Amino acid sequence: MDAISSYCLLRPPRRRFGVSYTAGQHGDEFLMPLVSVIMNVRNGAAFVREALDCVMAQTFADWELIVWDDCSTDESARIIAGYQDPRVRYFLSPEQTPLGKARGSAIRQT
Repeated sequence: MDAISSYCLLRPPRRRFGVSYTAGQHGDEFLMPLVSVIMNVRNGAAFVREALDCVMAQTFADWELIVWDDCSTDESARIIAGYQDPRVRYFLSPEQTPLGKARGSAIRQT
């Protein structure tokens, strides 16, 4: 089934240290974004721009978007590459996987 699926992870108020694209610097390390949005895509070119625009339009700015492409054969990757915001992180799955496993792989990137 071709689809776009999204999942949002809310972090507790105490943030872990790691990579950040929006939060302030703390010493030599960066604070991770407060919210991680996971978007799984497989041949979702017809919908992916609208989904990305929806996340980008949020007034809350301390987020990252992990886009996990499950071997799309359409224009999904090209559309996603057009978004130059450093909070958008794109990963191409090495093989087609069921949604649950794909989502788990994407979550491990946060």
